[in-house]
Amino acid sequence: MTNDELADADVMVLLTAAVSGKSLCAMSRASQLTGGRIRIVLVADHISEQQLALAVNHGLASFLVRPFTSFNQILAAAVDAH
Repeated sequence: MTNDELADADVMVLLTAAVSGKSLCAMSRASQLTGGRIRIVLVADHISEQQLALAVNHGLASFLVRPFTSFNQILAAAVDAH
């Protein structure tokens, strides 16, 4: 997404196998561009306590465990976050 598109977003869905520095940077960028307004739905296999704390600071609204999550659950989490 461009910075302008991201700045207009209310919810971001981030799907990744592993939460990494790159994932957390994407969340931080989204938070900064929206003035902390964006809510993030993160779908990943695992997240450490430290990563979770950082993600919450960047606007994490929902964490879903990827292998056990359906598209409908992701959609519902995004709607709930909005």
